[in-house]
Amino acid sequence: MIHAMTMCLVLLAAAPDERVAVPHNPNHGFAIDYDGSFLFAHPGKAEGEVVLTRFARDGSRLRETFTYPQKFEGVLELMPTKRGLVIVDYESGFVGLVDRRGKIVWETRTRYPNVARLDAEGNPWFFFNSDIVGIKTSDSSEVEPVLEESGAEIVLFAPADIAPIGGGKFYLLDQEGGIHLFGTSGKAALFGEVVGGQRILVSKLGGVLVFRSGTLIHVSPSGKKRSIWQTPSDLPANIRHLSRAPDGRLVMAGSTREGGIVLIIDPEAGS
Repeated sequence: MIHAMTMCLVLLAAAPDERVAVPHNPNHGFAIDYDGSFLFAHPGKAEGEVVLTRFARDGSRLRETFTYPQKFEGVLELMPTKRGLVIVDYESGFVGLVDRRGKIVWETRTRYPNVARLDAEGNPWFFFNSDIVGIKTSDSSEVEPVLEESGAEIVLFAPADIAPIGGGKFYLLDQEGGIHLFGTSGKAALFGEVVGGQRILVSKLGGVLVFRSGTLIHVSPSGKKRSIWQTPSDLPANIRHLSRAPDGRLVMAGSTREGGIVLIIDPEAGS
């Protein structure tokens, strides 16, 4: 009886992978919200206009339920929080928190961020062409540089992606594949390398997950590397979106001729 109950708990804990065909290219801006709805940035009716639309899951289909009143200009980074949606427009520099009724809670502007990611406290982090790291906190009205203990701005070398942890710490993937951990002092420690790495996320297993050419690689805090997932061969090769859903599973997505494909997976479960 104990063995049967244990098996049941394991099955419940490991949610099955999901594959959803979607009407828009997720690479323009995509996220899964706390209520399970899908959010897409996509071209609007006017030339150069980008709009943001919410879809509800209806079995294997998506049903459009809401279009945000704001109009945008470029690719969007969409980062759901419990309070609403943090939106970064990479073209116009808009940074804001918008509630689920479309009302702007706060907004600011920043110039041409390369990457925007959310930390555990819901603060958006950035890095720029200048290789400066920035953060927008609830205590600041603007995006401000992240500083070392000395008060100097943290300047990165050839950054490719950033993964904020929370508490002022973050991981950095550089363009050579080096993975660095920046502590609260602002000093970096190199602890791993994945040549050709394209994207990193903080891992539930400790360390980071690195996405490289269709493969997810776990790099432990000791630097040990292990491949934990490979893109199925029947999926398009242009999987570019990688994020974490509010339930902790990973979201991967890419474009197709019809719109896009979204995968919701949990390769860290049971690892």
